[in-house]
Formats: sequence, C-alpha cells, structure tokens
Amino acid sequence: MVRLATFNDNVQVVHIGHLFRNSGHKEWRIFVWFNPMQERKWTRFTHLPLLSRAKVVNSTTKQINKADRVIEFEASDLQRAKIIDFPNLSSFASVRNKDGAQSSFIYEAETPYSKTRYHIPQLELARSLFLINSYFCRSCLSSTALQQEFDVQYEVERDHLEIRILPSSSFPKGALEQSAVVQLLVWLFSDQDVMDSYESIFRHYQQNREIKNGVESWCFSFDPPPMQGWKLHVKGRSSNEDKDYLVEEIVGLEINAMLPSTTAISHASFQEKEAGDGSTQLHSGFNRVSC
Repeated sequence: MVRLATFNDNVQVVHIGHLFRNSGHKEWRIFVWFNPMQERKWTRFTHLPLLSRAKVVNSTTKQINKADRVIEFEASDLQRAKIIDFPNLSSFASVRNKDGAQSSFIYEAETPYSKTRYHIPQLELARSLFLINSYFCRSCLSSTALQQEFDVQYEVERDHLEIRILPSSSFPKGALEQSAVVQLLVWLFSDQDVMDSYESIFRHYQQNREIKNGVESWCFSFDPPPMQGWKLHVKGRSSNEDKDYLVEEIVGLEINAMLPSTTAISHASFQEKEAGDGSTQLHSGFNRVSC
C-alpha cells in the first residue's frame, strides 16, 4: 500500500483545494486537509490518484472500496457549479469556505417518484477518468506532452491503432503492465472527444490561473467528454433532506467506449511487436470498475 510519508497514519481527507506552485517552479502542489489535522496542508499534485474526499490515507487496516450508489447518465447534461451548492457541506466554516469554492458538476437524475441532484467535484471526475498516475497528472498541465512523446498511426482498413512511445518520452514503461493505463492511452488516442476533454485541463488552467505574491494558483476545472450511457460507481453522502448527493469518490466506471478492433503499443526500450504477436490488444468497450 502506497504511503504519503509526510502525514500520520489513518488520517481522513476533509478538503481538496486549489493547485499551486511558486513562480518559476515546475512542480505543482495541491492543498489537502485531514482529520486529525496535520501540520502540512498540501502534497504534490502527482499524489492525486491516492486522494479523494473522506478517504483514509496511510491506513493501517485494509479499506473496503465499495460503491454505495451507481449514477446512470441518460444524457450528458451537466451544470457547472461549486461544491458549496451542496447543502450541509460541513459544520466547520473553514472547510465549508475552502471546499465550497471548488468546481463541481451537477447532474439531475429523475425517477417517477423522486429527483436527485448529484454534485460531482470536477477534480474527482478528472481523477477517475484521466489522472490515474503521476505521468498523467504532470502531462495534463502541458500543451504538448502527448504530441511530443507518442507517435500514433491509425490504419482505417484494418481498424488498427499503433501507438509508439518515443525514446524522449517520460512515460514510464512499467506502466504498460497496468491495464487501466493501457486502456486510457488507447481511449485518448482513438476518441477525439476524449482527447479534447483531457486537453481542456490545460486550456482551463491557462484561462483561470492567478499569480499573487510569487505564487501561481488555480481552481481545477475542465470540460468532460460526452457521458451519455455511462455509469459511475460512487461513494458519498446525502443531504439532510435526501434531495442532494455529494460524490466523494468515484470507485468505478462503466464507459461505452468505441475502441479500434486491435491496438499495438510499443516502447523504445522494447523490441517492436506486431499486433497478434504479444502486443497489447484491446477490443471495443471497457469497464474500470473496482468496487
């Protein structure tokens, strides 16, 4: 189990805030608060895959990561909002003010008997879709990382996608052993809507960043891909009146992805392999459900 060395055991995330870095520095950090309170109020942005609201970090016992609700998207109608729009956010003013300022999406799901407003933090949605390891956390804040580090060719007749990881790439070759990472690469390079969504992170950063007293900061936001037909397996909590639900963690995804019939991924450190000869093969549609 991966540990965050600067924090105590069994601390629970109560707030995830703005990204920031000192002017002239490359490394991004992100504000994160815990209960019990920790001396340090931030961590590296590359640690985001380990963070979500209400999650216990540095747990000394095994955590059961099971969803308590599944959100089915009949349409892609997401309203831009702030987390403060969720009633009963926190009894602590400091948490309420800081967490409430973070960007969210609201999705309204209606049945014949009820209507629920789902509040989905934008950073949490991006974390579950794209920011699944340190590489993607870094490259999302660059305008050229993917174009400079991958050579991608698509053969229409064979419906075949060839992804070559270039020698200059910082992409960790060991990540190719992780199915979720491979799925994400193929999804990004085969669906322009998905690539546009990923690249919107950098566009939103450029448009909305602030620099004050030598510190650059940004409240995360992005444009999601079309989500009609998707299912999100989530953990969270309802408002007192049970009309609103705050998504604290997305633990699984069911996505209707139209992928190429075959895909081959090669790294400069490996001998190149043809599809069907031991290279990575994927087929249309995938799930990333861990609940």
